[in-house]
Amino acid sequence: MKRLLLIRHAKSSWKFPELEDHDRPLNGRGERDRWRMAEYLKDQDEGLQLIRSSSAVRAAKLANTLAELLRVPFVQDDNLYTFGAAALFESIRETAADIDRLAVVGHNPAITDLSVRLTGAKISNVPTSGIVAINCDCDSWQDLTPTVCEMDFFTAPKLLS
Repeated sequence: MKRLLLIRHAKSSWKFPELEDHDRPLNGRGERDRWRMAEYLKDQDEGLQLIRSSSAVRAAKLANTLAELLRVPFVQDDNLYTFGAAALFESIRETAADIDRLAVVGHNPAITDLSVRLTGAKISNVPTSGIVAINCDCDSWQDLTPTVCEMDFFTAPKLLS
């Protein structure tokens, strides 16, 4: 059994138009939300073994906060700087089989599209810092398919009380 958390990056700033998309920092809301969602996951006691993140600043900042608060290893991966669900899916399938509880921090529309494809859930948009938790009835990430996945929960900063 595997557990996958698909997490959209924290809200980024458009204050510096000269920056490339990859390099945009977090805005004030993103800074607050990254800590709020990290605290939420800490309270959920997910038992994560690894956090993989897009190398984009807005994703890596959230992933680093999660890693720090949850005391979980975190790696940046340029392959996760993608907006396509197929590329995100293939990257997840490359995760080592001994990792059973994985969080992936990435970008839309890939996060929303993959969440829907894997679970069939009626999610129109995973907002920034949103989390989709998926239970996967498989022994290897290579065996990940929609037929083995079921959504456990979906939440976002605005959905928390």
